Formats: sequence, structure tokens, C-alpha cells
Amino acid sequence: MDPEFLEKKVLTTLREFRLAAPGNHVLVALSGGPDSTCLLVLLSRIAPAFGLKVSALYVDHGLRDPGETGDEKAFCADLCRRHGAAFDVALLQLAGRKGNLQQRARTKRYAVLRTHAKAIGADRIATGHTLDDQAETVLMRLIRGAARRGLSGIPAQREEIIRPLLFTSRRDIEDYLKASGIQALTDSSNLKEAYLRNRLRVRLLPLLESINPNIRETLLRTARTLDEEDTFLDALAAQALERMHPVRAASGMTWGKHPFDEQPLVLRRRILRLAVREVRGHTRGLSNEHIEKALRATQGAHPRSPQLPGGLVFTREHDRYGLRPRKEGSTVIRGVLPIPGTLHLPDGRRIEARRCRAGEPVPESATEVRVPSRLLGHELQVRSRQPGDTFHPLGMEGTKKLQDFFVDAKVPVSMRDTVPLVLSGNRIVWIAGYRLDHHFRCSPGTHEETVRLTLASSAF
Repeated sequence: MDPEFLEKKVLTTLREFRLAAPGNHVLVALSGGPDSTCLLVLLSRIAPAFGLKVSALYVDHGLRDPGETGDEKAFCADLCRRHGAAFDVALLQLAGRKGNLQQRARTKRYAVLRTHAKAIGADRIATGHTLDDQAETVLMRLIRGAARRGLSGIPAQREEIIRPLLFTSRRDIEDYLKASGIQALTDSSNLKEAYLRNRLRVRLLPLLESINPNIRETLLRTARTLDEEDTFLDALAAQALERMHPVRAASGMTWGKHPFDEQPLVLRRRILRLAVREVRGHTRGLSNEHIEKALRATQGAHPRSPQLPGGLVFTREHDRYGLRPRKEGSTVIRGVLPIPGTLHLPDGRRIEARRCRAGEPVPESATEVRVPSRLLGHELQVRSRQPGDTFHPLGMEGTKKLQDFFVDAKVPVSMRDTVPLVLSGNRIVWIAGYRLDHHFRCSPGTHEETVRLTLASSAF
């Protein structure tokens, strides 16, 4: 193979799929194997033409012989030195044996990569997933019984993670390395048939290839088609959810019962998944079984509250369905928020306070507000609602009972105790996640020092 052919192909992939932009700093997840080695070399060679800065990180999972990983680290360091890429090593701590070891390692690996990327100012994290990995993933999910979403395979990009080699076969990668005079390493764990992916790679794919020589490309086309259709159905689900008058709270969401029940089953499933993603920020751990449990709770005379991953509960109250944090122990909020400082809430969320210089922009958000420093002391009180609470909602005339405000804002009864109230002395400053008190607003175009209050979601 002419090395320039694959370099032009990857350059075209970066541009057509908008995986990176000129001037981006790309962090390569480098193991020393053929795929990641090829990726590092390719990106380094096309970097001048595309305007990229390339760095690499080797993640040691701590699961193999130190001698073997030591050789890999030395190989990766030398490879990066020869190609002008900064190099670093990170060691994972996989304490305990609970759960799927490979999945835990994968989750922590991506967390470490994201942390390192942020530390060095990298815009993208590039992994060496190939056409073969895509084929193996689709087959593995098909065998395990995945739905359309799972069968759409590995995306070329998800958030800051990019996969420039996803349309390149492992055979082409090996030919490229051979033509470039580069000898990559072999990870011994890739040969262990105890892992399903390895058995597919060693046994099933060669058999399928004997029936269809282009089986990898066929599976890729199928995955791309399913991904496009999946995206379309997600858009329909999002439109349907908005027609259900959703109420988004800081710790959950509710939506209309009757318009939800009228949707086709395929959209009801997607609406539930979409709502979980919006509340949690992701859907990791959410299975089809969880979705079906929630759907069963929408039927029958007696409301049930099935538990979902991430500490969520599906609720059914009056004419609305919803998601709220699961109550574990006391949900009563009571604490002191120093300025500056952070207060952690019982459900895992936190409220942060920091001082801002005069002239900083004043945000308009339910979860972030600014208050003039002159109106506050050195600390604030944070608590749950109490009988008789009143405040003056921003933009309204006169005071209002908190109970009436919750009713008007359609905050479910089951979630009202989880709403943090931030007070200065005995006066409510902010219904966190909902509304600032009118007295504590910043004047338009203010140039005075302020305190920024932020309600941050739990990590779930």
C-alpha cells in the first residue's frame, strides 16, 4: 500500500465527518498496538496539512505483567518522540472485583482520557477503533439481543471522542505500517478467547468472510443506516416530548400523562430514554428492561415507582409522569454555604458560591444566578421548604407563598422537599433551580461585585 493513500483517506474522513477542525489539539489514546500506533503516525503526518497539534496518553490498566506494559510504554514514548507528539502515562486503579472488569476498565479509561485532555487543553480524544471493531461490535450486540440503537454500532464521534479509522480495515492498517517500516506491538489479552469479542474476531468473522468477502463493509453500511434512522426517530421523540408540556426541575422532569399514553409504543420507549438522558446527562446502565418496567408502571389502577439507574425513580402522579431522585435516608436539606464555598446536598447535587469581579456578564439560567455582594454576608443558609415560606419571584409583583409558586410551576409534590432554598438571614434569596427573589436581582448593566450561585447536578 502507498502510505499516502491512507493518509489522504483519513484526512478526508476528518473533513467530511467534521471530526476535527484546523487548530485543534488531538489527544491519541495510544497502547502501542497496530491500530493506535497507526492512528498516532497518521495524525502526526497529516497534522501540518490540517493544522493539528497531536499528543498521546498511554493508559496502564494494571491488569497485566509490569514487564509487558513497561515495554509498551517505552515503545510508545519512542514512537511519540520520533513523530513530535507529547507523551504521558496514566495508571488506573481498579479496586475490587465487583461488576464487569472490562466495562469498569473502559469507563475509567475514558474518564482518565477526558481528565488528561482537559489538563493539556486538548479539543478531541482520538481512539483507534477500526472497521473491524465496528463489525465485531454489531455482531456482539446482535448476539446479545440489542435493539436498533445498539445495532447502529460505534459512532464516528461522540462528544469529544473521535474515531478517524472507523472506515479503515485492520488489514489496511497493517499494510500501512509495513509500508512505513513501523513494527507495532501485540497485546497478549487480545488473543484470549475468554472474551466474546476475541472469539468473534478469531472464529466468527473469518467464517462470515468466507461467505461474504465484504462482510465488514456490509455490517458498516447496515450500522450507518440504522444510525441515521435512529437519529430520525430520536428527533420525533424529542418533538413529541415537547408537546407533552414537560416541566424541567433541577433534579428531575415531569410531562403530561395523556399525551404520552397516546403515542405509539416505539416513541414511548424513546421518550423515556430521552428524558433519562436529559436528567442524568447520559443513559449508561439504562437497559430495555428498565424502560419496560417504567412502561408497565403507566398501566393499571395503582401507581408504581420503578427504580432506574443513577438513583432515579419513575413516578406517576395525577395526570403526569416523571423522573425524580430516589429517596435514600433523609431528604431534608439543611446546611451552611460559605462565600466562596460549596454545599453538598443529600441527593448528590451541590450548590456553589463564588465571588465575581465587577463587569462579568450576568447569566439568565434556572441553575445559575448572580446576586450583588453588598446584599449578602459571608455565608448563606440552605434548607428545605417550611410552612409559611414566602418570597418575591423575580419579574412578578408582590410576594407569593412558596406553596402557590410550586403549584404554578407544576413541581410534583414528591419533589418539593428536594428543592433547595438559599437564604440570607431569614429571607429567601433563590429557589435553586427555579427563581431568584426580586430583591436580590442585579440591576441591568450592573458593574458591581457579585456572587455567583450555581446548582450543579449529581454525577449519578
